[in-house]
Amino acid sequence: MASSVTTSSALPGSSSGKTPPPAPTPVETGNNGRRLTPAASLRRHLVLAMGIALAIWMIGAPIAWFFGQKIYLSEAVIFVSPRFLKNLESDLEQEMQSNSQYREFVQQQVKSVARYDILAEALRKNPRLMEWWRHNRESDQHAIERLQGSLLVKAVPDTYQITIGLEDHQPENLAEMVNAVIDEFLHRDKQDELYGKDQRIVELRKEAVRLNQEVTSLIDRRTQIAEELGVTTFNEGLINPYDRLLIDGQEALAEVRRRRIERESELASIDNSQRSRQGTLRELARDQAVRDQGLISLKANLNVRRSELMARVSGLGPSHPGRLAAENEISEIDIEIERQMARLIESYSAMLVEQRRSTVDQLRRSEAEMERTVQVQADKARWFTMNYQEALSHGVEVERLRKRLGAVDDRINFLSLEANAPGFMRVFANARRPETPIRGGRERLALLFLGAGLVLAIAIPVAADYLDPRVHTATELEESLGLPTIGSLVRIADPITRNFARDQRWRIAGALDRAHRTSDTRIILLTSAEPGAGTSTLTLGLARTLVERGISAIALEANAFKPDKRYVDGAGSDSVQREGLATILQNGGRINGQILPAKGALPDRLPVGETNGTSHLPSGTDLSRVLRLLASRYNMVLIDAPPLSLSPDTEMLATLADAVILVVAASSTCFDEVRQLARHLERLNPSTIGVLLNRVDPRRDPRTASLLAEHRTGSQARPTHGLLSWLWN
Repeated sequence: MASSVTTSSALPGSSSGKTPPPAPTPVETGNNGRRLTPAASLRRHLVLAMGIALAIWMIGAPIAWFFGQKIYLSEAVIFVSPRFLKNLESDLEQEMQSNSQYREFVQQQVKSVARYDILAEALRKNPRLMEWWRHNRESDQHAIERLQGSLLVKAVPDTYQITIGLEDHQPENLAEMVNAVIDEFLHRDKQDELYGKDQRIVELRKEAVRLNQEVTSLIDRRTQIAEELGVTTFNEGLINPYDRLLIDGQEALAEVRRRRIERESELASIDNSQRSRQGTLRELARDQAVRDQGLISLKANLNVRRSELMARVSGLGPSHPGRLAAENEISEIDIEIERQMARLIESYSAMLVEQRRSTVDQLRRSEAEMERTVQVQADKARWFTMNYQEALSHGVEVERLRKRLGAVDDRINFLSLEANAPGFMRVFANARRPETPIRGGRERLALLFLGAGLVLAIAIPVAADYLDPRVHTATELEESLGLPTIGSLVRIADPITRNFARDQRWRIAGALDRAHRTSDTRIILLTSAEPGAGTSTLTLGLARTLVERGISAIALEANAFKPDKRYVDGAGSDSVQREGLATILQNGGRINGQILPAKGALPDRLPVGETNGTSHLPSGTDLSRVLRLLASRYNMVLIDAPPLSLSPDTEMLATLADAVILVVAASSTCFDEVRQLARHLERLNPSTIGVLLNRVDPRRDPRTASLLAEHRTGSQARPTHGLLSWLWN
């Protein structure tokens, strides 16, 4: 259909002649045409919106009351040093050797702060805090365990700090409790650092006596070995002299061998380049030749002459004898430069080859000599190695024992003198009484739930309408299919909507009349997207309206799938009621006496008749002839067909009709169903396609609601746009 009924335009078709042009192809735009209308959505779903808001407020009120209490936090900071600061020499056991070790130590302290014994001792020393923290009828153990779970102990990332905090609804005594826990924790940590000090000193002294005895025995044995070898001392920090000579000789031999291999590789590369007269050798020789002073001087002199000749040639014509002679001399100069360059390259190439060969021969002789020297040094060192290594091992062991003895002495001094020295941890900042809460507040939480209730009360109805897959308005239908609608009919709910629907049918009938007069459209098929779309009611109503406009029309029921009893109401006996279109098709197409005359609100009509229990019309070729006979008697033949997706009869009738009107039930049919049916109609390729929206709910269609209000009051309603209405006045 070309336009909506509000424009009173005719159905698409040619302005003259009998055959209308092909139907316009539906265009699926992929857009449902749905727009956000918060005010309309709230009016339609007012009860839902109020229920959502009320539910959230009812849930939020107790939550805000019970969980909206103010929470105060008192927090102290402990500094954890990566090393133990002592008065004596550094103690390796008390140093953090890596970042991972330091992090593990910090985590150990974090886990130790809330130890049960520490908290119990802290509360025992502060009875007032114990009374404050303990609930009525709560045991001391349960109170301490509750304090363990309430303490907030964590390491501050990228710092040397640990924070210890405590939260409560009241700020009193929070700081005192945190500081008491920290004091007891640091005291216990100091005791743990020097645990069993006296017993450890006794054991360390025994270890020192044993180490001294071992050192004396090893020194005596080392002196004996020195007398046997004829040496006076052993240098524990250096390698055996013979070993050093052997190692130096092997390193020198390896270096000479490496250089010899490199020079042999260079020589092989140069030889290959010389044979192929290209490659590395030529490049090296060319580089030497370019820097040759003789060649540079020759090129300078020749270039001077060349410049003179070029200046002389510039003023002579192409055929001048002097120009030819000058150009020949210039060519000879260039040839001479190239010849001298080539001679120098050959000379330098030979010289480079000889240099490389001489170097390789020298390295080979050096390598052989050094191999003999290394062998001699190895033979001399073999007899000395065993005794000397034994003496060196004794020296190393003595040194190790002495270091251990020194460590034992340091440990004894540490335990004796460092008992009161600062350890790894100290208080960085004591806890203070909090003045402002960190979170909570009943008013803030209540306002949050209030705002959430309002937002959801608006968002959910709007989202429900926007995501609704059903067609509600003609605008949505047009934008979904890309085709304008022939019109729309309001849902009849009262006498006012009944009168308004009659006026809408009158406009649709006018559009059909114009299509008949301009394009000779006589046979019109009405089908729906789904059952129950009101096709039968619409067909009967349009036929009656056409008759009222002075146009002869008949309503033809072709819906064998579900016949409508209104087509046979008041027709007479049962035998007459069983007759109809099916009987006509079975009897060879004779329609005499089968048409039921108009009666009351019913127009002339031809029921489907008896189909012998089948849900489709009898097969045959008389249907086209029957339609032509009806079209010859009436100006308009309105065919009430079953839904296209349910009956094949509709497809056959669509190919015979002059126009097809797709009836879409508002607030019932989905966009996908309409698009699928439009594609189906497109494949059938009827002459003309029209779309009509039936049973429109004024609450879902602002345009229909506005027209209905105008119809009810007789005056035009002015649109409201909030503040914009005031600006536009």
